[in-house]
Amino acid sequence: MNSQEYIKYIEDKLSPCFIFEKNRSVFKFQYDLYGENKATIGRTLITQVDVIDKYEVNEYLFFKVYESMSLDDLNSLLIDFKEIACFGIEIKEYHKLSTLSLILIIDKYIDDYCLKIIEKFKYKKLYNFYWRGYCELRIIAICLYNNTFTHNKSFKTTQKSFTKILTS
Repeated sequence: MNSQEYIKYIEDKLSPCFIFEKNRSVFKFQYDLYGENKATIGRTLITQVDVIDKYEVNEYLFFKVYESMSLDDLNSLLIDFKEIACFGIEIKEYHKLSTLSLILIIDKYIDDYCLKIIEKFKYKKLYNFYWRGYCELRIIAICLYNNTFTHNKSFKTTQKSFTKILTS
């Protein structure tokens, strides 16, 4: 399976949950596929009509295809990805959590040092000392040539659901 077929497959699998846009440019990088899911969750304590507590949870997916990945490519991509967390998230009144997932699809080769950097990558951005929520960054690297699947530690919270979709 090549990278374009793989992106089409993932788009078909995740389309009930996400709104997708192809070739989206965010800051200085062009992403091959962009998906977003926004949900507002309300909890009631008194009656069904009176909403005492509600919060907003956002999830963004960024897909980027590489022929082969070097350390320079990964470093420039991670700098841009951190800028999205700092300046690209719209913080509203009820914002609680935004999750940014960067899915790297590599056709041929990924450097072993890049895999170690991805596994150790950790970034969390707090907004107003948690009063306006926080943003968490996840990175997943999929090498189609040798069928390797690598992710960082923050991906473990949704590992079961995404692993079935991304590795099948």
